[in-house]
Amino acid sequence: MIRRFLLFIMLTIAIFSCSDDNSDSVFVKVENKTNSVVKTEGDFALKGIDGYPIKQLPIDLLSTIHDRLIKDGRSDDAKKLYVLYDMKTGVLKGSENTIAANGRINSQYAPNGVYAYVHEQDYGDIGPFLQSSSMSDGAPSSYAGVTGQSKRLEGVWFDTAPELVSTRPYLEYGLVDISGPGNTFINTWGEFNGTRGKDKAVSGIIMIIDDLKPWKIWYKAHNQGVGWNQPWHTDWEYAGVKNKRLEAFAFYIMIY
Repeated sequence: MIRRFLLFIMLTIAIFSCSDDNSDSVFVKVENKTNSVVKTEGDFALKGIDGYPIKQLPIDLLSTIHDRLIKDGRSDDAKKLYVLYDMKTGVLKGSENTIAANGRINSQYAPNGVYAYVHEQDYGDIGPFLQSSSMSDGAPSSYAGVTGQSKRLEGVWFDTAPELVSTRPYLEYGLVDISGPGNTFINTWGEFNGTRGKDKAVSGIIMIIDDLKPWKIWYKAHNQGVGWNQPWHTDWEYAGVKNKRLEAFAFYIMIY
């Protein structure tokens, strides 16, 4: 009899503790294995290649993602994006309480363990360059290449922290000839794309993630005389300006 009574009490507590599971409000999920605090909206979140929610993005990229979600028929997720992020700063709300990846990736590859190298006129091979996490005076906070010095970007390759190699999505990329989009030789992680020692300019870049999971790659070009005054592109779209040399580009890989 006492056992039945205790069982009834336990079931009652369990039912009441689960009564708010269908709430549409923002909630905080605590992952015990990492002691991290994650800000999400229902089951929607922007996550980096390391699996952790992205704490900050350029505001124009967030706006572009919002518009693309609507175009793709994901209006509910578009609304959640604006609930999660401060659209004036691009910061994930409450991210000041988020603990980093606790040593999962080497800090020199932050954020999220993705980086790029480029071959730039007069500089040769330089990098690594990090993904763009914010904006400053209209420019991405970090980008691959050199701006303000009229230098050609002639080659590029991408890689990740070693511990992410087995779980990273399949990335393909290629630089586009100065005359504009056309047949472009494509490479993947760790492979050099472009030229060295040939003084050959390119006008843009194309990138795609070929993976069954909903990975996304966003990238933005900086061209001669045009600067960063260009939109973000994704999935095989041409980022650049025909007959204008590519000098730098910003990028971000995520899943949502």
